[in-house]
Amino acid sequence: MAERAEAPKDPFTAWQEAREAVTERWARALAEFVGTETFARSMGAYLDAYLATTGPIQKAFSEYMEATLARLNMPSREEVVSLARRLTNVEFRLDDLDARLDRVDQALASLHQKLDTLLLALANRPAPAPDPAAARPPRRRGRATQGTAS
Repeated sequence: MAERAEAPKDPFTAWQEAREAVTERWARALAEFVGTETFARSMGAYLDAYLATTGPIQKAFSEYMEATLARLNMPSREEVVSLARRLTNVEFRLDDLDARLDRVDQALASLHQKLDTLLLALANRPAPAPDPAAARPPRRRGRATQGTAS
């Protein structure tokens, strides 16, 4: 009987399987821990403490930066935001004016086309027959008697 020699296992495969098993166990354990009411309460307390601590610090830093920027003759964040809002408003108004000008341009083009059509129709119209009364110069009314001195 010939014994078959098993091929040696790849060490990287064994390492990968062990890593996946450990990762899966940790994931399950952490999911169970994070899903508890105790964790939620402790995380809420931590966030409240963090915000209570950092809020005044951030306010003081903001005031310091605003004073520093004023001394350096530079705009503050609020001034830049205000300017951006105003510029956005101007941009919207310019867009509205542009749309209105487009409508006026279209109306003028339509009127121009109608005027061209009318002028062409007038140019192709046959000339009216001459009026004999209009061709004679009008009569002048003068004094009835010539030669009388006043």
